[in-house]
Amino acid sequence: MDEGKAGVVLNTPKSRKVASFIGIENILDGTVTANDGGHATVVAGGQAFEALTDAAPGEEVTLCIRADDVVISVGDGRRSSARNTMAGTVVLVVENGPIAEVQVDAGVTLTAVLTRRSVQDLGLVPGTPVTLSVKATAIHVIRSFS
Repeated sequence: MDEGKAGVVLNTPKSRKVASFIGIENILDGTVTANDGGHATVVAGGQAFEALTDAAPGEEVTLCIRADDVVISVGDGRRSSARNTMAGTVVLVVENGPIAEVQVDAGVTLTAVLTRRSVQDLGLVPGTPVTLSVKATAIHVIRSFS
């Protein structure tokens, strides 16, 4: 079990179990395939993610991505500083008041949280092709020995 200040535990859980318990929506198991000075490539579900970690190539890790750190765009997928950009298709939209959860199949299923207005403006319905973006700094990596 994790111990410490609430903000630390909520933002940097030390186990998959704690990450799930505190509500992190996207939890993916993967393997580090490269690491250049702490900037690692992790393959999870056939998708390559860039994240910041000291984990060595070959090490099994768990990636934690909060749904509010996943950005969805439609159309040209403009260039950005996000290191993780992948094409996908909307599979589910669940609206709850002014907020909506959007699940996207991008080889792995990722959930994003958007405003209902954004969902409507982008015309997001199941089957809509989209581009997902996640900054490498938004991905928390749990090392397997933790």
